[in-house]
Amino acid sequence: MGSQVGVQLIGIIATIAWTGIVTFVILKVINAVMGLRVTDEEETQGLDITQHDERGYII
Repeated sequence: MGSQVGVQLIGIIATIAWTGIVTFVILKVINAVMGLRVTDEEETQGLDITQHDERGYII
């Protein structure tokens, strides 16, 4: 029973490492192609207007 827990822990660690590395690579590719963040001006105006050309809330 003890060896099974060890095998499962290795599997958990390998899964966490794999997902972390793949996620990092995917985010780097997206950042290089189109960017992950909007500009400061778009953020100030609000993404509803800049991305969808409509207001989300009328206050």
